[in-house]
Amino acid sequence: MGTLWKGHPAWHSPIMARFFIASLFSCGVIGIALYFAVDQDLIPGGYAVLGFLCLLGFAFGSPLLYRNKTLYLITGRGVRFEAGFPVKTDKREFSYHKIQAVDVHQTLAEKLLFRTGTVTISSAASDLNNDDIVFAGVSDPDRVARLIRDGEDRAHGQPSHDDYAYASRFQDQQPAAHRPFPGSYGESSGYPAAPPRPPMPPGRSPSDYGLPPR
Repeated sequence: MGTLWKGHPAWHSPIMARFFIASLFSCGVIGIALYFAVDQDLIPGGYAVLGFLCLLGFAFGSPLLYRNKTLYLITGRGVRFEAGFPVKTDKREFSYHKIQAVDVHQTLAEKLLFRTGTVTISSAASDLNNDDIVFAGVSDPDRVARLIRDGEDRAHGQPSHDDYAYASRFQDQQPAAHRPFPGSYGESSGYPAAPPRPPMPPGRSPSDYGLPPR
């Protein structure tokens, strides 16, 4: 299966806000130092202006680079984390069979103001090595955690939250003659053609529900 969900830290998350504040603070401190250096004739004014423009580029460019280099993935096989800012690359991946816990953490500010949170995925190995996969600053963290738990359920052969929701929507759309969950439709079955099916959960096909192809 391919990618079910792909994300980065949300722009409006506290982790990105802290990054912007730290970058701007560093830019301000160095800018003040450059001002005094020019005032004391230690460096030419043109060099100071050029240096300050470079600092502004760093202040606004580094958060963008950090966000683009921090990648969160939920696939049909498991979860994956990639980070590569500024140089070092960190890649971690857990298959669904190795996941032991999926926890969601939100501060009061994240819950009420930012609408973001942190999803922590733990395995037996991470308990020993303190090497959890952390999706920090994601929007709608409860939905992200549910996608991971659904993947765990499918990996263990159990119906997922989306499977139950799909079956419920499907049943609600059928005439009484088509219930319980149908196996075939059309003239040969003696029933009228079934109404359109609702969209299926990611990674599922009609055969998973005992249905004929579309």
